Parts: sequence; C-alpha cells; structure tokens
Amino acid sequence: MDDRRQRLPPDVPPLIASPVGRADAIQALTTVAVLEAVRDSVGPELHDLIVDAGVGITSLTLSLASVARSLLAASPDPAAIDTITTDAALQGVDVQARNVDLGMLRLPAGSADVVVASDALFSLPNHDKRALVVRARRWLRPGGLIIVAGTMSRRQELSGDSPAVAGASTGQPSRRIGRNVLRRGLGIGSSPPASSDFWQQALQDAGFRDVGYCPVAADVGLAWGRSPVARQETVHEA
Repeated sequence: MDDRRQRLPPDVPPLIASPVGRADAIQALTTVAVLEAVRDSVGPELHDLIVDAGVGITSLTLSLASVARSLLAASPDPAAIDTITTDAALQGVDVQARNVDLGMLRLPAGSADVVVASDALFSLPNHDKRALVVRARRWLRPGGLIIVAGTMSRRQELSGDSPAVAGASTGQPSRRIGRNVLRRGLGIGSSPPASSDFWQQALQDAGFRDVGYCPVAADVGLAWGRSPVARQETVHEA
C-alpha cells in the first residue's frame, strides 16, 4: 500500500490516535516551532518597541514581552484583543493592545525595533499585504527587523505570485510537522495563502535589505528583512 500520510514526530504520544487528536497535536507542535523560530530571529537583546501586527498567535505575542521595553499588539479582531489582554493580565505581562484596522494603524516613523506579522493577516488581499509591509518599513528604525511568520504556499501557482527573488536566502531544511496546520487552526479564510516568494518580493519592493526565508514546518515558514541603514560618507581631509 502506498502510504504517504504525514507521520507524527517521535515525541508525540502514541495515545493521540483520532484525527482530531492528531490535528491538535500537530497544530500545537507547529505553533511552538514558529514561536521558537521567531524568538531566535528577534534575539535575546532588549528592544525599545516590538509591534505585533495582527496578533495571529497569542503565545508568540506574549513571548516577545521579555525582550521588549514596550510591546504593542494591534488587531482588527476584538476577540483577539480581548484574548491578548486577558492572557497578558494573567501572566503579568505589560502589553499595549489596540483594536484597530491594520490599514489605519499609525506609528511614529522610526519608532519600532521589530515588527512581527503572523497568520492573522494572511487572508488580506495581496495588495493590502504589500501596503502593510511598506508601512512597517516606515515604522522601523534603520536596521530594524520585520518578520512575517505563518502559512506560506511553496508553489507560486497557488497564489499567483511573481518568480522567486534572486539572491534570497533559505534556512535549514523544513521539519515536516503538519500541512497548513496554522491556516486551519487559526481560522484563516479559504483563499490560498501567499507564497514565500511573494513575501520576499514584497519585502524587497518595499526597500528592505537582507531579505530571506526559512521553512519551519510543512507550508509554514518565516520571511524577514531589515530596514536599510543610511551609509555614512567618508570625509577626506584636503
């Protein structure tokens, strides 16, 4: 028999036998993998302001509090804001929560060190995704980091994206934990998710540098870029 079914990693308890139980376990493992990948990318240093645009994964948002002097969580979904506010209070985490359409979110230019965007905004039309990336570059200080984390199709024809970005980097091999798990688990819409190529191209078009992509699980990954740093001209004495 041709058995091409997704196998669970060895650390998943064998008692999870039902389809629902397997899906929940895979979703939980995928969420943890995304959280760890984002935290590794952000690094251990303390940042003045981290912005979570969309609040797609509450545990991810709260995990960033330990490396942020100020943490802003913005989402157009009132339920997401209620959840993040309640969970933050229970954990003693200080979070500024804003219930706002991401297209209307305004921040001072150069005020943020890190902007994280996750699956909660992936159902937006592609032109709105691009517009958010452009605004994020304005929010970031020179050298600031943007991370887009979540479901990304790996086939361009699924999302109608442009060809692959020349020179974009790829990280370690994917840990195949589950297929489209975050998309299903977080209630993303029925439209196909944008591909990693789309996000890398959008970041480059917005003017980000050091753009790259790293797969985290099946059809789940991270794309990132850095706000450019102005070159300092060398003054030569006559």
